[in-house]
Amino acid sequence: MRSGGWTGIAAVVLLTAGCSADDEGGFGVPQQPADAPLAGSRTPIHGTVEVQPNGCLMLDTGTGRPRWIVWPADQAAEQGQPVLDGRLVVVGDVLSGTGAEVSVDALPEWPNRDGYFGSFAVYCSAEESGVVVLDDAVRD
Repeated sequence: MRSGGWTGIAAVVLLTAGCSADDEGGFGVPQQPADAPLAGSRTPIHGTVEVQPNGCLMLDTGTGRPRWIVWPADQAAEQGQPVLDGRLVVVGDVLSGTGAEVSVDALPEWPNRDGYFGSFAVYCSAEESGVVVLDDAVRD
């Protein structure tokens, strides 16, 4: 397959993996609770968006393995995917913002695998990858 074909496949995975937050068929976009931001020491965050074969968005911050992304509480979304600058976030987007790189233990109610974050974290292998919590983000 020519290299451009993989980009098309990744786009299809991104668009079909998640569902809108009110769609019972999918997770939607994992977001911090508005009233209780996730714990962790805040630092500047910079990285490149990647996607796992199951459709989970990850951020490669250059500090090891790409981490599963938890988006800001007010993150805009369409088609179950985050939106920045009026466009869906896609593989290869470079993002900057503030947040924290944490272990899955920082997620509320962890290790409850049936809760909001637990379901996401297990599905997206956050136990192995770790988590990047974004308080804000922009495309570079």
